[in-house]
Amino acid sequence: MEIIGITGQTGAGKSTVCKALAARGYHHIDADTLAKSLYQTGAPILTELQSAFGSQILTIDGELDKKALAAAASRYFANNASWAQKRL
Repeated sequence: MEIIGITGQTGAGKSTVCKALAARGYHHIDADTLAKSLYQTGAPILTELQSAFGSQILTIDGELDKKALAAAASRYFANNASWAQKRL
């Protein structure tokens, strides 16, 4: 069995290529769909993320606020980057 990966920027035609391959009998796994399923409302990973980055990463409905998570993670790594500087 051969395994291939389809990558590219937004709008590059990845979905079109996957549909064409599926029409020829190939199977595909959509990593974006899998990732989104991991952080649906009530998913255990949200509890872990909330513990690590605070409740501001969740919307009022308990959904992941990806922009808030990105900001919180950036702040965390910016504030804790000294360990890397010591190694350099």
